[in-house]
Amino acid sequence: RSSDLEARVKEERERAAHYLDPSTEVPVAQVLERELITAHMQTIVEMENSGVVFMLKNERIDDLSCMFKLLDRVSDGLQVMVGCTSKHLRELGSGLVKDDESEGSAGKNAITYIQSLLDLREQYGRFLSDAFQSSKVFARAIGSVSGCQGSVRVGGGSG
Repeated sequence: RSSDLEARVKEERERAAHYLDPSTEVPVAQVLERELITAHMQTIVEMENSGVVFMLKNERIDDLSCMFKLLDRVSDGLQVMVGCTSKHLRELGSGLVKDDESEGSAGKNAITYIQSLLDLREQYGRFLSDAFQSSKVFARAIGSVSGCQGSVRVGGGSG
């Protein structure tokens, strides 16, 4: 889990601060981030029972926020997380379209379909503000996938 990994990085930083010369803190932190985060970030993000998709499906806001902060520390970390989030959102959107096409009554389908899209947009808006710190990278990804560019709020303005 990302919270376990974050705790491990913190422990190692504290140990380094206690036992090593202060000038070695930054190099040690860089090695830790490279070995514990960068080398395993794809695996961390894609883990079946604790990765991004699991957290999104189960609305694990605190865990998503922790993973966001962890991956934000390393180069391309957020891009890996954004990619996984975007892929999952596209799959959800495709599922809604397939569900809409497979049902009988066209009038009922349109209402149900639109409501489902609005619910999905609202849910991902909460993820954006509560877990992803209103990151513009995530806002763009969510907006481009949901077709709502400009309507996904980032901070006080749009998009």
